[in-house]
Amino acid sequence: MLTDTELLDAYSKTVIGVVEEVGPAVVGISGIGSGLILTPDGYVLTNHHVASAAKRYEIHLRDGSILTADLVGKDPHTDLALLRANGAGLPSARLGDSGQLRVGQLVVAIGSPFGFQSTVTTGVVSAV
Repeated sequence: MLTDTELLDAYSKTVIGVVEEVGPAVVGISGIGSGLILTPDGYVLTNHHVASAAKRYEIHLRDGSILTADLVGKDPHTDLALLRANGAGLPSARLGDSGQLRVGQLVVAIGSPFGFQSTVTTGVVSAV
């Protein structure tokens, strides 16, 4: 049986692994919100409220580079928007299957809100 310290270390290593795998695909958008690069050719998922607040779209990558982007579409009812960054060979995230989520499951959130870069928090799925 693992000790409490060993369990916490294992949990920390898991969170670090998620951040290292997904983190490069998490971007800042025009200094006001976050997005996630979905495809290497530059499709970026963000929130409608982020896309609506920006006058022009700048995608801030983790390595410090900045790409311009165009709005592909947005939906205020789901608070989602899709941008297309002017870039290629970009780091992208592999999406999971939300149908597999269970109440009580641990999750990791990575973002770049309000100009911060790569903030990380963990939580628990409370409803599906």
